Amino acid sequence: VCFPEQVASICELLDLVDNHKIRPWESLPANALTSKNLNRWRRERKSTYTQKNLSSKGGKMSSLPNKKTGALSREENMENMMENLVFEHLESYGEQKESKKDSNLSKWRTIQTFTNDIVNQSCCWFATDLQEGEKLSPTDLLTTNILSLLFQVYSDQLLNERCSVSLNAKNWEILSYETNNGKLFYQARFINDLIPIAPVFGRGKNKLPKWMKKHARPNQIDDAKNCVPPGVSCPTPVAIFVSKNLSTLVFQSIDSAVKMEAAFWLDRQFCSAGKSWTRRWYNHNFQEMIEVLKKHATKMVEEQL
Repeated sequence: VCFPEQVASICELLDLVDNHKIRPWESLPANALTSKNLNRWRRERKSTYTQKNLSSKGGKMSSLPNKKTGALSREENMENMMENLVFEHLESYGEQKESKKDSNLSKWRTIQTFTNDIVNQSCCWFATDLQEGEKLSPTDLLTTNILSLLFQVYSDQLLNERCSVSLNAKNWEILSYETNNGKLFYQARFINDLIPIAPVFGRGKNKLPKWMKKHARPNQIDDAKNCVPPGVSCPTPVAIFVSKNLSTLVFQSIDSAVKMEAAFWLDRQFCSAGKSWTRRWYNHNFQEMIEVLKKHATKMVEEQL
């Protein structure tokens, strides 16, 4: 039995890590540890106990006091005592006020709308062509541009339609986290599933970074940095603990959060490993990435036939 509110909090906490969007089961409220349910269970327990001990002839209780001592037997005393202890413990636990959600969870917010400045800036993040006179630095992190171009080429060649990636609710979920001193950090989640993530099987599953096998993004700073090509500027990840032993990574700006999420998506999609080597997404050229996507799409079609 569980408190629905606590289960919901745990689901929210896990969602911050793996984005599986799990929800409490439907029958949970009926089995919640509430005073009402505890009283009902106690009545059901006593009713069952009484019926079980009624004699089939006279309808008298079989657990009558001992004629000599006027007391219940040792076994009956122990059974009653254990029953009372269990219900007293459950009742005291159930009557507690609703536990407060983890203070960290209450600091997360989903950003529903963006300022015009952010929207205008984001056009450059997903641009696939350079504007006239525009130059790029070798240290620029272009993960979002590469992601956008992949989706365009993939949709053109395999779906015969034009698909673009931009900063909107169809493609991104942006979360903000406010610290105790009012400082804001951000986490981005790429939610466009037009291109399914390739399974880890066949890519050196046991040699791939551990986070790729279970989660959509890393929760360790070193793992996050490894998703960025050497020599390229890497936004500084900040680890936020969402529980005692569980953390997630956030960034100081929406720009950094989105670009790092794109890096995580690319590495999850294209990283492969062998006994003594690991080939990250940035070790592939663009055409190799397209071939990987085509191969995976073809395999999915064959499995559905």
